[in-house]
Parts: sequence; structure tokens; C-alpha cells
Amino acid sequence: MLHVVTGLFQPDLEQALVSDLRSVTTPPSSPCLVLVPSESLRTQLKWVFCIEKGLPLFNVHLLTFHQLAARLLEEQGRQVEVRLRGESFFREWVHQRLRRRDADFTGLNELASMPGGWAALWATLKDLKDARVDAGAVLEAFDQSPFSADRRLQAVIRLYRTWCEDQDHHSLYDHDDLAVLALDLISTSPWLRQQAHIFYYGFYDLTQGQLDLFQTIVRQYPATLYFPLLDQHPAFRFAQQFFDQRVRGLATGTIEHKVETTSPFRDLFDPSRESGSQKVNVPEVPIADNAGASGDGTRHAGTGLARESCRLITVSGANDEIEVVAKEILALAHERRIPFHDVGVVGRTLNGYEDVLPRVFSAHGIPFQATLRRPLSQYPFSQILLRLLGLHLPNSDRNATFDVLHSPFVNWQNFCPDLATPRPGVWEQLTREVGIEQGPQERERLVPFFETGVPMPHKRRRGEETIPGEEVRNFWHALERLTQLLEKFPEEAGWDVFTDQALALMDRVLIKPSSDLGVHAPQTAPEAERTAGVYQAILECFAEIRALTDVSGPVGYAEFHSTLTRFMEERLARNSSQAENGVRVVDAMAARGLSFRYLFVIGLTDHVFPRHIREDGFFRDSARRFLDVNLGFKIQEKTRGYDEEKLLFYLLMHAAKEGITLLAQRSDEEGRTTIPSWYLQEVERCVPGLAAVDVPKSVLHKSQATPYADEARWTPRERLIRHVLQRHEPVRATAGEPAWWQMLENGLAALHEQESDRPRLNAYDGVTGPLPEYWKGLALSATSLQRYATCPFQYFVQNVLGLHVSRPTSRSQGLGALEVGTLLHEILGKWYDRLERRGWFAGHAPPDCKPLGILKQVAETAFREFEQQNPVGPALLWEMQQEQIVAMLERIFEQDTLELGNEWRPILFEEPVKGEMPVRGAKGTTSLSMTGQLDRVDWSSSLRRYRIIDYKFTGSSVMTDQALARAVVQGTRLQPLLYMELAGQGIPSLLEQKLGLGKDGEATVEGGLCAAPACEGVWFYVVAPGDLPEEQGFAPVAFTAETRADVAPQIETLMTTLVEGIRQGKFFIVPGRHCDWCDARAVCHRTHPASARRAREDYKQIRAHRNVRRQQPPKPPAKPVKKDDAS
Repeated sequence: MLHVVTGLFQPDLEQALVSDLRSVTTPPSSPCLVLVPSESLRTQLKWVFCIEKGLPLFNVHLLTFHQLAARLLEEQGRQVEVRLRGESFFREWVHQRLRRRDADFTGLNELASMPGGWAALWATLKDLKDARVDAGAVLEAFDQSPFSADRRLQAVIRLYRTWCEDQDHHSLYDHDDLAVLALDLISTSPWLRQQAHIFYYGFYDLTQGQLDLFQTIVRQYPATLYFPLLDQHPAFRFAQQFFDQRVRGLATGTIEHKVETTSPFRDLFDPSRESGSQKVNVPEVPIADNAGASGDGTRHAGTGLARESCRLITVSGANDEIEVVAKEILALAHERRIPFHDVGVVGRTLNGYEDVLPRVFSAHGIPFQATLRRPLSQYPFSQILLRLLGLHLPNSDRNATFDVLHSPFVNWQNFCPDLATPRPGVWEQLTREVGIEQGPQERERLVPFFETGVPMPHKRRRGEETIPGEEVRNFWHALERLTQLLEKFPEEAGWDVFTDQALALMDRVLIKPSSDLGVHAPQTAPEAERTAGVYQAILECFAEIRALTDVSGPVGYAEFHSTLTRFMEERLARNSSQAENGVRVVDAMAARGLSFRYLFVIGLTDHVFPRHIREDGFFRDSARRFLDVNLGFKIQEKTRGYDEEKLLFYLLMHAAKEGITLLAQRSDEEGRTTIPSWYLQEVERCVPGLAAVDVPKSVLHKSQATPYADEARWTPRERLIRHVLQRHEPVRATAGEPAWWQMLENGLAALHEQESDRPRLNAYDGVTGPLPEYWKGLALSATSLQRYATCPFQYFVQNVLGLHVSRPTSRSQGLGALEVGTLLHEILGKWYDRLERRGWFAGHAPPDCKPLGILKQVAETAFREFEQQNPVGPALLWEMQQEQIVAMLERIFEQDTLELGNEWRPILFEEPVKGEMPVRGAKGTTSLSMTGQLDRVDWSSSLRRYRIIDYKFTGSSVMTDQALARAVVQGTRLQPLLYMELAGQGIPSLLEQKLGLGKDGEATVEGGLCAAPACEGVWFYVVAPGDLPEEQGFAPVAFTAETRADVAPQIETLMTTLVEGIRQGKFFIVPGRHCDWCDARAVCHRTHPASARRAREDYKQIRAHRNVRRQQPPKPPAKPVKKDDAS
């Protein structure tokens, strides 16, 4: 009862089906059924029947194999489809089984911790399931075969047997199982008995279940099969084997072979024809100009495809590949008036094009309908959900927390109804200031700032010195609410419990997508539709995870989260926004049986098309062949997949009616060379003189190559970029949107200045000219002046513009040098202050005053406060660093006691000072406000002098006194200079209050006459653990008053240069070694050749700054050499 027709899809099988269908649909017609293997082919046939051929489809049922099985089951009231499971569920079933460590699965249990192993093992089990293999028969046969010693292979069969038992017990089915479930319903189906004829169209391979269904139907009902096959053609070897073994014996009567098609590609993959023709470059003619336009008799009958209508284009990267396709499609639509739906873009797989193709097609205004699918985990809603659930994990961090809080999907009215205006941006700033690195678990660090707020020193110039305490409380409230919701998750529970809690959390915290956009919806209608599809896919993931309750026991929360993440990574969600009449973008499997007027085949790269095929590591081809030959189970050998690859390519080459363009990447986006598919050699053999176009990678060179040479195909963005690169000003009509035009004008003006050949610094190099508003009320510090002396542009970015880089802090290796130095400063200041108040340095301390005991108390308090406001890293490492800091302070105290002797006494600690420093400039002497903070001031009553101590913690080497003097006169170390200047204005009055010093000539409490205290100098106590002996606490480096007097001329020149440079707005770049750690390097032009050249050659602007960087202090007098008595 089966009539068989073979041939190519177009035009042979398609015309035969239309002809036969027309004969049975002539009124009055009886019902008939057309069955196809895929939804894409079903859509194609509906278009052909209705639009192209004008067939009446009354009483014609057009279904896929899956739809037929589902209809038969529904006819009997069996709603099986709602219980179908996806691949992720079955992979997790494998995981849970292997975790039990059953002895039957020895050799497989070690895969329990390898997600990739579960996927590969389930693929093997699925092949066995689809072949309807009898596990007991296979084990018995293996015992009497060479496979009896392969324990791992037998473990796979035993695992498959366990799967079959669970499938029967728990009704675990996937989509391919519907055909098996529907087998018993065929003979009793009233609906099938109504069909006058059944047409099977377009398949060349079936699973065992589908094959059984097909064989049962054709044995009981009149049927015709339209099978894609050119008898004995090498390209059809894959289909030929299936046809000969499974179909030929079912045919009644003569098999009808349609061989009407004559195509230039008919002999593709035919070894009887000699190959080796070389590629010949021909003039670059767009496909739109020559496709299907021969008119000289070379157009081939049937397909309508001419030899000249095939060509090859090679590009660099997927972006260029899709851009070329888009521009060719525009040419077809505009020049030849070809509808978009008659154009196809097909790749063996569309992986790697999910982002680039929609972006490029949208930029070119090309509608498309695609089978593009992306992992569910890549959609924003899914990512936020995973991050939200991940906050309950112990390793959650601040970034994940703010990913959630910043998300537009957060439903603040439902999540925190008491919060009027959430400000996640402000909250993120305060966490950086407070030192919160983890997630909500560190919220208690906010409590001390509820009333005072959080100071923001970097924003002091903008009037935002403090984040108010109200914002701190709001942030704490949001974290507290989030913690309460997350704490509802138990540590261990069943899959259903975790699923219910996760759904409740999602509905409570996130906005539920719906067709009715609410006030909180952050999306447009198409975006909301896409998000609704993602939301539905997420619900389906949760439903499958819930179903794991039947096959698995309780699990921990971390495993639940990792399982949900895997399910979302493995589940592919299709883009819901499809243009009905757009370009058809499909993969090669979905393109089987489709026809196009013009076709673009993309991704013709080795290991992509054809794909790279390996044998199954768990079930080798030898074992598969044994099951097929000896036991009759239809299980496919993996290496036979290469034959199917040939068939797919052959069908594609015959799917175009008027033109086909093949695209191959000669390199990827990073420029790495790729190997073109060897299929292209076959095409060149069949089409001697194949037109070949090499599209260059360079943007400048592309404009001379097809299809970029035609300006009509440029997008507005490409047009502007090309005009900018060529320094042409386009007319406003071609500039696109006004914003683009304004951007272009500003950009061209900036480029003209930046790339000028004139050796004069300009505003784009940082020479802004005077900035009165900035100069007014300016107060400088040693740090800011050092920054200007090092690089004026760095000063401009950080001090004038107020830009600051928030460096990511990682405490995995403990505290850095900056944090250790801060702790040393704080503890030393408080420790010495307490010792001074108790009279230790004055020599009249009480007997119970123990310096090291006080150190321990101060250090413990400082460490505790530091922990509350800053991340400290691993607990053990933090404890070790505390011990190291205390030991370092003890060594410092021991050495400092020796340095003080009976002469010096620490008197002031962490003392802020401010004053004015006279600086001579171009407009006379200017008094400039200066600020600073002195770490410590020592007093000598016998010398009537004071000295300034500044602690420096460094990981590098210790400088000498001469090196410090050189750093001062060059501007890279200005603390000694400014401290001495400011101390002279403020320290005497402080000493008078502290020690009761009187005016000149008056008696002091210590005896003698008063004299104005003088500054002895500034000492750096350099703590360098890596450069000093272990027993040494610090290295004193001095900048004395005598040294200050010796370098007075250089200092006057230095200060004049620095201050005048700031006043006149000279903020040019000064490249050097400091660039390696400069925070402004991201916006610096040091690598721009023209800017760097001007910064070297504009001597008028840079001479003064360059000269001060070369200043040297006078050399110290040589020490007298003692003569050797022996000489």
C-alpha cells in the first residue's frame, strides 16, 4: 500500500507532491494527510500549496511527525505532552544515579562530579532509547561476544536498563517517545481511518520509534512516500543505506525515480569526475547583477540556476560575514525587487551568530525570521534571577548584590514598600567607602553610620562631602529585607521545596512580565513579549527541577543553585520577535526541503561545515555495528555522520532557484587563520572559474571591495565612520540623525586639532588656559603639588575634573601596603598620644604604665574598627598580619626610644596645619593657601627646637638624605618643604599652649628665657620590611633646616613653576615610568603619536616644567679622610 517517489526536493519531489495532492483535492474531496519531519518544512509546504500553486487545502491535514503522535494520543484522551521532559532533566537523572555509587555502574561513577560527562553519557543512553534497545538481550549477547571483557560498556547497558525501569515507573518521556506511545493507537484511530490518502514527505532517516510508526501506518493505509534520493549517488550514501534497509521492502509496485533536475552541482561529491580545478578570480560582480540573468541558454532546467549565479566570498570574522550578506540582500531587494522572504541565510549551525546577525540585520533595516536560539542564562531576566538566588551562597560578593539592586526588573514596591526612592548608585558608593566586599551578610558594618552618614572625601569639591545617614539606613533596610527572604531557604531539602521557595522569591522581588505593561515595567512592548517568553521558559525549568523529586533525595542549597544554573545554560530560548515575511535564517538541519530564490550559505569553515565528528566514548561504533547487524537494533554509527554532512550540503546547493553565495572565514575576529571547508573544492570542481571575492579586513580597504564599494548599501553609522576616516564632511542629508551630525562635527573638529602637525600644544593636549573658577579659593596640599610635578595631566584629571578610579579591592592575599601603612599611622598616633598624656616621654609616668600593654589595647581597638569598615580577607591571614603589625610596632618603639634619647620628646600627634605660602609668579608674589597633617612633632627643651616626624611605609628600598633633597627640589617629595613652611606658622602657638612657652624674654616653666622655637627639620621614618634588617624598625631620612637653606633657590624656582603652571592652565602630559600605575592612563593621550610629539617639542610650554624635573641639590661636603697611621 506504499507508493515511493525519489528525487531532489526541488523541483522533483515538490512538483510530484503538488501534482498528486491536486488530484485528490479536486472537489468533492476526501480528507488526506500530509506528514513532514519538521515545522520549517511544514511552513514551506503551506506557502507552496497556498501561495505559489493555489491549491485548495480544505480537508488537507498538514502535520509534523510529532504533531501526528500527539493528535493520536489526544484522540484517546491521553495528555502525555504536558509531562514531557527536556535534555537537562535526563542529564540530571544521570548525575543523581551516579552519585549513589552503585556497584553495577563501576567505571561510570567517577563521572558524578563532571557535568560534561553526564551530558555525554545521556547522549549515549538516548541513542539506545531511540533505537528501542532491549537491555537484557544486549547484555546476554555481550556475554557471548568480544565485548564480554568491556566492563564499562556493560555498565552503560546496565545504566540504560535502570533508566528503562525508571521511565516505566515514573513516566519519564521526551518528545521522541511520543511515536512509541502512539503505536498501539494507529489501527483503532477513527481519525486516521477517515483519511483517503497519507503522504509522507521529506525524511531520509528516522529513529526506531518513528520508523515503527511509519511502517505500521503504511501497512494499514494507502500512502505515498516522497523520499529525497538520487539513486547510487555518492552524496546520498547516508539516505541510500536507510532507504535500502528500511524502505525499499515496503514499496508496492515500481519505485518512481524523478531525475528531471540538471544542475551544475549534480556531480558534487561524485568521485567519478576528476577534481582539482583551480579557483579563478573573475571581476567582482554583485550577485544581484548576474543571478538568474543568463538568457543565453545556460540557465539549467528545473532549478533555474546558472553557473554564473554561484560565487564564493571570503571574509575575516563573523561580523564581516554577516555584513556582506546584509549588503547583498539590500542589493537584491532594491535592484531586483526580490522579496525578503525569498532570500535565505543558512549555516550548518547558527552558534556564534546569535548576537551579530540580529545587530547587523537591524542596522541595515532587514526583517528576518530565524531559528536563532540563545541559552536562557544569557537573557537579563534569567541572569538577575540567578544572581538573586546566588546571594544566599557563602561566596556572594558586592558586585552580585548591586547587579540585583541596579536591575530594572526589581519590583521595589513589592520588595521594599516602605522605601520611597531607592538609590542603588549611592549605596554602591557608600559600600566602597565603608569597605563592604561581600553580600548582605556584611550589612552590620553600616550600623555605625546610621546617624553620622558616610564621608565622601573624593566628592568634597562638589559639595557632596557625606552620604546622609538616612540613605545608609535605607540601604541597610533593603539588605535586611533581602536577607530575610533568602533565609527562608533551608540548608537541605527536596527539589520541590527549593523550587517553591525560588518561585516565591522571584515573584516577590522581581517584576513578573505580562502583556499588560505596568508602571514598573522597564521595557517596550516587543521587549516585554521577549521577556515574557523567557519568563515562561524559566517556569518550565523550575517544573523540570521539581520533577527531580521523584528520582532523587534531598539536596543542599548550593547544589540546587548550580543545577538551576545548568538548566538555564542548557535550555535554548528562541527569539520571539520574528518578521513573518522576512529573510529566512535557519540552520542546515532545519533547511532540509526548503527552497529559496537566493541563498547565502555561511560558516563554510573546517570543523564547522562539515562538523567534526568523533566516535562515542561510551559506545564505540564497533559496538553499535554489533547491535545493528546481529540484534537488528537501528542505532546509528557516529562516523556515518560525515555522510549526512555531505547530504546536507548537497541539498543546500540545490535549494536555490536563481543564485547562491558561499561565504567562508579565512580568519576569525582576532585575526587567527581558519581553514575553509573542503566542500569548497568540490564546488570549484563543478563550477570551473568560480567567481571569488576576498573582502579585506581593513575598514579603509573595504570601501574598494564588493559589496562595500556601493555607498547606497552603507548604514548611517558606516557612512559617518568612513567620512571621518577619509576626513570628508558629509552633507546633512546623509548624516542621519541630528545627534549623529552634531557628533560628527565635534569629532572632526577635535580630530583636526588632535592630529595637527603644528608643534604647539592645544586644548586637547591639556593646555586649557586660566580657569578662574577653579583657581578661586584653591587650597593646595603636598600630594596635589607632587601630582602636578609628576604629570600635569594627571593633576588635571584628578584635581581639576575630579575624576577618580575606584580600584577593585581583593583581600585574598591579605592587606596591601596602603592598608598596612594606614594602620601603622593610626596605631602609632594613638599609642604615642596615650604615652605622652601619661607622662612616659617626660619621664614621670606612673609605675603601672606599660608601653607594650598600651600598644596591645590600642592595636586591638584599631583592628576591630578596621574590621568593621574594611574587608580583611581570610581570617587566618588577617590574624597573621595583625601579629606582624604589632611586632613591627614594637621594633619601631624600641628603635625610636634610642633615637629620642634624652634630647627629644614627642609632643604633638596627627596635627592638622594650614597656612599660606608666598610664591613669586609672573604677576608678583601670591600667597597660596596650603593644608597638611603632621604625623608627629618632637620637642627639645635644651635646643629650643622642634622637629617633624613623618612615617612612611613602603615595599621598596629606602632613600638617602641626598635622594630626599633631590626629590624635594624636583617636586616629587614636597611634604618636607610644605611641612616646614606650615609648621613655622602654626606650631609655635601650639607649643605655647602645650608647654606654657612664653614670649621672647619671659621665663619658662622649665627655666631659662623664652626664644622663638625653630624647626630642626623633617624626618621620614621609613618602614621598609623588605629592605631593612629584621631587627630594625625603620630608617630615618632627614631634610634639615640647613638643607632647606641650601636648596632655597631651587625651591623658589620649583614653587613658581608649579603654581604658575596651575594658574595658567598648563596640564600637558609628561610620559614616564609613573604611567604604569597612573589612574589617568585610561584617558591619557601618551600613546597618540601627534599628542606625544607636541608634548616633546613645544619647548615654550614645557621648558620650565622640564627644567625643574632636572634640578639637583648642592652636593654635600666631602667627609675628611683620616690618614692611616701605618702609612
